[in-house]
Amino acid sequence: FSYKNDKEILETDDRIQIIREKDYLGFYELVIAEVQPEDAGVYSCKAVNKFGEASCEAKATTVDFKNPFGALSGQILQSGEKSIFSWKRNGEPFDPEERFKVLFGEDEDSLALVFQHVKPEDAGLYTCVAQTSTGNISCSAELSVQGAIQTLNREPEKPSLVIEHREANTSIGATAILELQCKGFPKPAVLWKHEGEVVQVDDRHKFMFEDEESMSLVIKSINTEDAGEYTIEAVNELGQDTSSINLTVKAPPKVKKIENIVCTAGETVRIEIEVEGFPQPDINVTNNGKDIS
Repeated sequence: FSYKNDKEILETDDRIQIIREKDYLGFYELVIAEVQPEDAGVYSCKAVNKFGEASCEAKATTVDFKNPFGALSGQILQSGEKSIFSWKRNGEPFDPEERFKVLFGEDEDSLALVFQHVKPEDAGLYTCVAQTSTGNISCSAELSVQGAIQTLNREPEKPSLVIEHREANTSIGATAILELQCKGFPKPAVLWKHEGEVVQVDDRHKFMFEDEESMSLVIKSINTEDAGEYTIEAVNELGQDTSSINLTVKAPPKVKKIENIVCTAGETVRIEIEVEGFPQPDINVTNNGKDIS
């Protein structure tokens, strides 16, 4: 559920769209096109299932568009004369470093100061001063840095699934634990499927996490329907990886009781016997203790 100022967001407005293309991985997007002042407010997202609920929120602020060069008055340059530009930050001379670039427009009538990998300390009032033979002109714009800056503490890495045991065996009524390691950074989203169907958390299926990379699918009260192939898909911004584990469920032999039959001499009789078990049990039929071949 999505809310704005505690009111549920409905997709009746053509400008508002909730994208659910990757909902199977837990990713949702709220897209607001052509932002208007009334779009400002506190947006929240609530996730609910039978085990509880969780929510998060973020504040959206809208500002009026301002042209930082709108207050400049025109100056006339002599033929062939070029302006000399300099920059100031908070009133002090500022020399663009490696993370900053000064770009000129194709017509050489405009220029821009481009910030790369903005940091909180980059906030401040930036002033561009153009020096000509007739004097100086300048314009200023303030840079505000909002939100937390995430610092990567390791090199980005595409997902990689490491499975030590691809064949798992268990028995009826027991608990099965399917283990793997999921490497990658940022942390990949992991999706489990059983015979093509997404594995959902319920009373018998749980996910356990030993550390940042190790995870297990725990299946309680095993039955024969739990047997088969479990596929795992890990996805992050750099790519994806897939792998599988095969679960074999062993069941002891079980023979359905045979009903007594009355027949006459010379009559053909068919006796059907139902046998269950895995692996497939060996069948031995006897008559009064003697094997029937």
